[in-house]
Amino acid sequence: MLARHVARQHWIFRINSSLINTAAIHCRKSHSDTLITTSEVVTDRQSKFIGRAARIQSKEDAENILKTVREMKAVRKASHRAMYAWRNCPNNEIAEGMGNDGESGAGMVLLNMLRQSDWRNVIVIVTRFYGGKPLGPDRFRHIRAVAREALEKL
Repeated sequence: MLARHVARQHWIFRINSSLINTAAIHCRKSHSDTLITTSEVVTDRQSKFIGRAARIQSKEDAENILKTVREMKAVRKASHRAMYAWRNCPNNEIAEGMGNDGESGAGMVLLNMLRQSDWRNVIVIVTRFYGGKPLGPDRFRHIRAVAREALEKL
């Protein structure tokens, strides 16, 4: 069941009979919890962008968080559910990954942002709800903005 909290403008999800605010979603893993931070929604010409970020320790952590975000009820109807990039640095060896989810170049924009800011052991995921009007290069500005906001909340 999905409800909207009007006063704070955050989405609230009911998972296993407990309410979880998207500003701080906890993703259940084996023995620990991972905090997924969420940016404010950016709207431009009826397209909506939402950024999410989390700390990771391995590629498997990144895949689990990505799966969790893709399965969120509020994300299922998005045009681009998970444009993402991740960087992990176990033993000073950098491992990276990214995905566009149909938005050409978005994954590389996110990965370059992580590289330039030297973010390590994080995954950043951006969701876009297409509003019917092309945004051109402005879409990348919005993708970077919501991703940066979600990362800063970690």
